[in-house]
Amino acid sequence: MHTSNAVNLEGYTEPQRDHEEDDEVSISLSNLMIAFRMFYWIIILAILIGILGGIAASKFLYEPVYSTSATFTIAESRSSDVDYGFKSTLDDKLVSAETYVITSSTLKEMLVNNLGENYSVCQISADEITETNIVTIHVTADSKAKAYVAVEEVIADFPKISQKIFGDVSVSLLDEVEASDTPVNSGQKNKMIALGGAAGLLIGAAVVFLYSLSLNLVSDAETLQKYVNVECVGKAPMLTSKVVGQVKYITVENRNVPNDFKEAFQFIRTRTERVCRRNDYKSILVTSTFPGEGKTTTSMNIAMSMAQNNKTVIIIDCDLRNPSLIERLGAKNGAMGLDDYLNGECSFDDALVQLPKSKVFFATCKNPMSNAAEAIVSEEMARAVKEAKEKADYVIIDTPPSDLMGDAIALTRYADAVLFVVKQNYGKLNNVIYAVESMKQTKAELIGFVLNGSYDKMNLLEYTSYGKYNKYAYSNRYYNKKITKPSENNEA
Repeated sequence: MHTSNAVNLEGYTEPQRDHEEDDEVSISLSNLMIAFRMFYWIIILAILIGILGGIAASKFLYEPVYSTSATFTIAESRSSDVDYGFKSTLDDKLVSAETYVITSSTLKEMLVNNLGENYSVCQISADEITETNIVTIHVTADSKAKAYVAVEEVIADFPKISQKIFGDVSVSLLDEVEASDTPVNSGQKNKMIALGGAAGLLIGAAVVFLYSLSLNLVSDAETLQKYVNVECVGKAPMLTSKVVGQVKYITVENRNVPNDFKEAFQFIRTRTERVCRRNDYKSILVTSTFPGEGKTTTSMNIAMSMAQNNKTVIIIDCDLRNPSLIERLGAKNGAMGLDDYLNGECSFDDALVQLPKSKVFFATCKNPMSNAAEAIVSEEMARAVKEAKEKADYVIIDTPPSDLMGDAIALTRYADAVLFVVKQNYGKLNNVIYAVESMKQTKAELIGFVLNGSYDKMNLLEYTSYGKYNKYAYSNRYYNKKITKPSENNEA
């Protein structure tokens, strides 16, 4: 096989990266949803960690507080006919003054002296009912028992202090001492846990939002057209997770594939053929910026759509480093491949595989080629494309992603036209712009791009990430043991 160490890219000029980071489009809702689908687990994890942190904090910081209360009346002892509901002989300000005495430090000191230093944690408060001589004492402590003992002591000590200040004052208990079994600040523990979860939610959401700011993906066809001035040939719709799970091979000839997918490729085929007929183009190079954008699946479905339109099509798998058609076609290891032809071990006809009951033919390598760069620019590769153009109505050259190697650019020497595949919300806009601009500098005409995995006019929440191209292969049922070669008169 003839090889060449120098790659002569005729008509190709290295484009300038005119679109810097500060020229990127603003964050969109679709980018946020992509970031959420990718990292929703971070939000969930952050919330769980926050809740666990709140639980841990409550164990160390939360101190239960129990409350005990008692309601009584205050009256002058010299009055034997005191109305224990409304002020009569009492001065209007007496009850307020007595309430102040209850909350004073004097009563608290007496409580601690009588019961011990551990009762210093108790807090004493009082409420009076307006226009009555009724007062309610509240005592809080770190245990129910301590609060109960403390309020009993306050009721006993209060008259002693009051008599020193106001003279004879009688205190009559109206209700039994009430002690709560539940801490009065039990909500504080739940609040700590809720605050921990909220903090986790904010942190997780911040991570997702910051990541979405850095995405700046190709969110729609109009965004890319705005920067590269290239026509969108068509949009291949995203398929629901239900369809992807049920349909093993996503092709236009599969009856279980949705009609909108088939119609999309019929539309892409029509527009592509129109340009080719107008300019007498026969070889179409299909590439993408990144792996996983669906260029090979797009190549196969365009070829099959053309074949449905009574055209003979040959696909040449020029991803010599990572051939994928051989695996998707289910060809046997004994079949000759494109690598055999490039190494001079068989004819081009021997390297072709036909899809039965179809006018689609494939030429692909059985094994990765270590000398892929030399093989791409070899005389054998040029002769393969030439023979394919003589045998078929259209030749589709499926290439490696243009962002990884220079193979796609080098292969444009054999192409009349270039069709670029861009997966929606997948690759960075700047990288795609640069790759498209690079293709525009070659001798082959860039006739447009296909927006793959498009969910325009669809329910976004119904769809999962578009991909799983490792499932997009052709079933063995398409093959028989005898492989028919395309004849010179394009009969298949």
